[in-house]
Amino acid sequence: MANRLYKLEMPEEFEQAFSDPDHNLAGKTNWNDQDLVAVPKAIKELVNTRHLNLNNNRLAELPPEIGTLKKLSFLDLTMNCLSDLPGEFRNLQELDYLLLSHNRFQAIPKEIFALDNLGHLDLSNNYLTQIPDEIVKLKNLISLNLSNNQIRNLPERLAELKLFHLDVSNNLLTSLPFDETWLDMNGFQHSDGSTGPTYEHLIFYGNPLLPVPPEAFNMGEEGDFTIGWVSYFQKLKQ
Repeated sequence: MANRLYKLEMPEEFEQAFSDPDHNLAGKTNWNDQDLVAVPKAIKELVNTRHLNLNNNRLAELPPEIGTLKKLSFLDLTMNCLSDLPGEFRNLQELDYLLLSHNRFQAIPKEIFALDNLGHLDLSNNYLTQIPDEIVKLKNLISLNLSNNQIRNLPERLAELKLFHLDVSNNLLTSLPFDETWLDMNGFQHSDGSTGPTYEHLIFYGNPLLPVPPEAFNMGEEGDFTIGWVSYFQKLKQ
């Protein structure tokens, strides 16, 4: 059994990375679809890695040594068995993209809230039931995917984030924490610099919310468009 597990932990790609000092000079390492049950501690040697792909494995935990990859800007851990993260994860201060979809998280690990430069966070298809106020610590977050969880409500402070994309589809939401102030000052940013949500950027189908009125999707003048959303969100708060 020990030998079989060792082979799962050290496929050919791992051995090449650790034996060849030039292997990760380009900063990209792909170890997806390897049936890995663990990441070897020797991962700390990959100090130049900026892009690490570990999706579609069987990882239940990450080693503390993951925190030594301080140049990492993209980390894909989709489709594993993770339910928490090591404390050293907070050292990944250059991380911009963090993909944690299809894991076993029941709560957002507190280490994530320490990632000051995080811009894109995907926690879809987990077992989240609530989103804590600490989410607003992610000042640079522009894309947040919380779809396909069991979330019943969103914190009002979520409106403080200047998100470009928010997906909360297929949850248990009965209301949304947005009002006129959010629409006017903290609304979603369009490519032309204007603000105000669009269906493309604000995705919330599959929740027991009030039916969305047609005027909420009026793509005419921005004023009419915004008024439609204000009316809808006011009804949600009643």
